[in-house]
Amino acid sequence: MKPDNIDMKNWQWLPIAELIPYEKNAKTHPEEQIRNLKQSLTDFGWTRPVTVDANKVIIIGHGILQAAKELGLTEAPVVIRDDLPDDEVRKLRNLDNKLSESPWNLELLQEDLQGLDLSDYQLDWCVKLEADTADPSHFWGDTEAQDTEESKAFEEKFLPKKTTDDCYTPPNVYEAVLSWASERYGLKGRPIVRPFFPGGDYVQAEYPEDCVVLDNPPFSILSEIVRFYMERGIDFFLFAPRLSLFSVASGTAKYLPIECSVTYENGARVATSFVTSLGEYKIEVNPDLYAAVQAADDENTKAENELPNYEYPVCVITAPTIRLARYGLCLRIRPGDALFVRALDEQRKEDKAIFGGGVHPLREGSSREGSSREGGSREGGSQAVAALGTGVRSAEGAV
Repeated sequence: MKPDNIDMKNWQWLPIAELIPYEKNAKTHPEEQIRNLKQSLTDFGWTRPVTVDANKVIIIGHGILQAAKELGLTEAPVVIRDDLPDDEVRKLRNLDNKLSESPWNLELLQEDLQGLDLSDYQLDWCVKLEADTADPSHFWGDTEAQDTEESKAFEEKFLPKKTTDDCYTPPNVYEAVLSWASERYGLKGRPIVRPFFPGGDYVQAEYPEDCVVLDNPPFSILSEIVRFYMERGIDFFLFAPRLSLFSVASGTAKYLPIECSVTYENGARVATSFVTSLGEYKIEVNPDLYAAVQAADDENTKAENELPNYEYPVCVITAPTIRLARYGLCLRIRPGDALFVRALDEQRKEDKAIFGGGVHPLREGSSREGSSREGGSREGGSQAVAALGTGVRSAEGAV
């Protein structure tokens, strides 16, 4: 049935006890979400109906119904979609869950949330809210609740962000950027300010005359930070996100899209560019800056990438290395002709193993003693190669 033939205004108030949860519902509803849904029901009541099929099995509305039950509500507004076959019901249920997922425009969200009292909801909006959105003396409703671990955890969500959304800049990356910017813009002798550190407050920070802010700020409030400095005539050179670079401060700053990836001290790898008030160009792509940042990042990640590289004997098969099917080749190994290999001799010395395990194919009639175990002997290796060759050459034969 076409959507325009469904009268969505025709809500029926039905007993919640008659509505049946879908046993394979893949959408989870954490305790915190249910608490927020209960608060929403208390504040605004029902804002849309629950949708069920012909048998009153829930299609849309599992979370809000759970919240309603916990509030002691006995009835819910319901639309019955008895026109949908089973496949369409399952499609609608999963599409409704998936289509509600989308990213936020954090800049617009931050503007729209200011002045709203959201203290009754345990939500992380990922933006900085005004400090006066709620009266601190009545933030929790009573004094005793302020001392609980739950209240402290909730309050942490409303504190100012620390650094680039908790990405701490490696010192050598910062020094590389500082060195390049100093040479490019002639910053020698000018005070360099870094206000973005754990517990820091860039608004209250001291900015000496003729200073330059060169730091890695929280990306989620970067537009607000850039406008703050531009309005006060404070020069800045700031780390910025690559993908949304030109939207920072709505294009009113100057931008350096250099597309380098920086691995921060908390392990996050972020595609990074820069935004500034310095220089004569609106947009500047500079390979020297890219090379400096990339060299520093490579230095930091070199140790992580220097992992042992094992070359397995041809007589040891691992799942990633056996790529025969794509070439139309068949290999069959009988249970009695396969020896499981956990690690090579050299790997055992380093307390390492074959990732995912390996298999040593034994040629029919060969014994375990005559074959290579972990490292591979000449005799066992030749038997395995012969056995593998048999399987590769014959699509019907078995090894």
